[in-house]
Amino acid sequence: MKKKEYPDITLRCIQVYNEWKGKDYHKTYRDFGELIGVTHTTVYDIMNNKRKPSQNFIHKICDKLNYQYEWVNFGTGDKKAKQGSRKLIDIQKMQQEITELKVENRLIRNRMAAQDKEIEDLKEKISQIFHGQFAK
Repeated sequence: MKKKEYPDITLRCIQVYNEWKGKDYHKTYRDFGELIGVTHTTVYDIMNNKRKPSQNFIHKICDKLNYQYEWVNFGTGDKKAKQGSRKLIDIQKMQQEITELKVENRLIRNRMAAQDKEIEDLKEKISQIFHGQFAK
């Protein structure tokens, strides 16, 4: 029976896992999955060549463990991300998040203003109804 060969991308994911685990034999697929945000079943399936790593899995490895996407995915370039470039990416992500939060904040304020107007209109209608009843 011919042994199934591992694709290169899977071998690099296994290498990342082994480097993370080091000589700590108490670290498990579950621990690794929790660290990067996937289930232990996903980790097990990838490590045992039952499925290929998804792009999402690869991005999570790169984000959490500071590996270069190009290396994990294609085997090219530097293995580890440089600290300076990582900080720049983090700053850019934060700036984008701030911009998105500002837009969301503005939308919420507009909704609140519209709801305040509706409340005032309802108060006015209620006041007119009650004044109309007592005037009769």
